[in-house]
Amino acid sequence: MYEEYDSETMLARYDKGANTVKLEWKKEASGDAYRTPLMHAAELIRKHGCDTMIIDATKLGKVPEADKTWTVKVFEPVLKKAGVEEVIFVGKDLGGDFKGKIKKKNVETMEEAEQLIKKEAHPSAGITDMTREQAIEYLGLPADADNAAIDDKFYQLAKRYRKSTDDDAEQKLADLSAAYNIASGRRDEEEQRELEHDQAKKILGKTAEDWKTFFGYNWIKLVLGAGVLIFAISLINFFAAGGNSCTVISFGNFGHTTSYISSVLDLYGYSNPYVATVNYIVPNQEGLENQQYADQTLAAFFSADPNVLITDEMTYVYYFSQFYDLTDVYDIIIEDIPEDVAAAITPVYLSEKEAYYLTKTYYEQIYDIQDYDAEIDENELSDKEIMVGLEIKDPDMIEKLGFENWWHKQPPTLVFGIYSNTSSLADSVQVLITILKAAG
Repeated sequence: MYEEYDSETMLARYDKGANTVKLEWKKEASGDAYRTPLMHAAELIRKHGCDTMIIDATKLGKVPEADKTWTVKVFEPVLKKAGVEEVIFVGKDLGGDFKGKIKKKNVETMEEAEQLIKKEAHPSAGITDMTREQAIEYLGLPADADNAAIDDKFYQLAKRYRKSTDDDAEQKLADLSAAYNIASGRRDEEEQRELEHDQAKKILGKTAEDWKTFFGYNWIKLVLGAGVLIFAISLINFFAAGGNSCTVISFGNFGHTTSYISSVLDLYGYSNPYVATVNYIVPNQEGLENQQYADQTLAAFFSADPNVLITDEMTYVYYFSQFYDLTDVYDIIIEDIPEDVAAAITPVYLSEKEAYYLTKTYYEQIYDIQDYDAEIDENELSDKEIMVGLEIKDPDMIEKLGFENWWHKQPPTLVFGIYSNTSSLADSVQVLITILKAAG
């Protein structure tokens, strides 16, 4: 199986034979270097429907308390949502504070962990070779069953088998999972992705998707070299044009599990959507620690011609120039989303002049910067307000979309907009509508 995430600190790979994601730490890590690999591993789990994960922490070293807290509050729920039932820790128990949502085992070596997996039930002979029609019939559904009916049937049966004490319950669950993978079309999609990867054009031995993975883990080191930021931006544009049907960028002081929005876009026909996030704290009046190289990361994201921008109420005013005026497309968006979502939306208005003075005041007061932008003629700034975004404050909708508010003193908010220099307004509007539909 070709899918893996490799960085200086860890290697996460999908083992197709065992239907398991294995993550091996190479050395001590903290902060983003610790959290990002785990989230990438969770994304692999979601994509392949794994119920088991192995984490080899033998070489990890001491984990800071902040990262331990994050593991419990953020990572465990993400794993559970992705479908993980059990995590096997090798060498070090990172799940010591898990709240019981996921079962865990501790072993000393990777060999022991792999032996445990081998004892797990695997699909019976013939199940994995079923056609989609046969798999739907196996689930007890009519031939014309849609994806919603298939999902519902799977979750009903899986819940029954997981609670069962019968000796064959594990085997039934393994067979059910394999049949569902076929009936839902995931098996065929995965085989198609592998075929496309093998046939894809490669640059320096890597496909566009491979370069995306490489860039995600190594570009920070690269930008430290002279002129490499230009290379990074060019690389993002390369993979954005190399198969991503749409791009969604989120930036603000929140945690964002991108898997839900990715899966929704994929469900609506956007093949290989690129959904990325950066923890960006502005205005930083609470004295929080900003993500390392957040400015450079966000600049690179903007260069990838995103369709949709998602931020929060505190942040959007400082990025006025990045947002498209939604005035002319507002009615189209509202008419095409569920009533409960439309009722929860408040248009956000801002003028060029207001945005400039807010930003100027912030930087001069907080960072003691004088002459914030001396080249700007303030008299030429427009005071006409435009609709820069659509704001949602409903905490349930925000959580459903995979966001967790990290402000200490501010309530959760999301502001949705379209990139000002979007290459296709019509496409971006449809991507935004699709995301807003998912909030209902």
